[in-house]
Amino acid sequence: LCNTMNEGSTLSVDSLTVGGAVSVTATNGSAGGLVGLMNSGASLTVNAGVETIGSNFTITGQNAGGLIGRGTDVKLGGTKVTIAGATVKGSTAAGGLIGSYTTGVSENGFTSYSGSNASTLKVNNVTLNTTTDNAYAGGLFGVLELKQDFSISDASVASTIAGSRAYYGGLVGQVKEDSADSLRALTISGISNPNTTTTVNLQGYAGAVAAVGGT
Repeated sequence: LCNTMNEGSTLSVDSLTVGGAVSVTATNGSAGGLVGLMNSGASLTVNAGVETIGSNFTITGQNAGGLIGRGTDVKLGGTKVTIAGATVKGSTAAGGLIGSYTTGVSENGFTSYSGSNASTLKVNNVTLNTTTDNAYAGGLFGVLELKQDFSISDASVASTIAGSRAYYGGLVGQVKEDSADSLRALTISGISNPNTTTTVNLQGYAGAVAAVGGT
């Protein structure tokens, strides 16, 4: 739908379903089911529902995500996001929701998808394929860089890893901090039906976060 969202830009989607034989590719960049790259302060609002569905829906990039390829300090709001059956291929990071995400310095999580909207963020049966060794894959985030404390809550996540020699987490492939001197907190709660599947040789594997550290 959108290649790049510039700093402070806004995008509002009333309702969108993407399925069938669809391929989104950015070989040396960021590719997402809805947006490839969201720069600092960009805002994405989903008013009625975004669904990316289908085993023939393939997203390929350096940073690849079911919804967003790469984002920095973005704002997500709305009512429903469903990523189901897609294949997400990343050479650096692959995420069921976002390939690589850097938090802002003042945010504390995706609050729009918690509380009364507890069942509206779903990543179901997504295949994560890392195309290079030592890449990171996660059911929600391939790589999550913390500049502030961050929370993940109230989501349904199920994914499968297909790329070997990667770090694979049921929620996050790698959590890293913005500097070696910082100490950030990641809080995870209310994740329903967490399910991960792997049949390949991995560098690291965990039900929540596969790797912690690095800048």
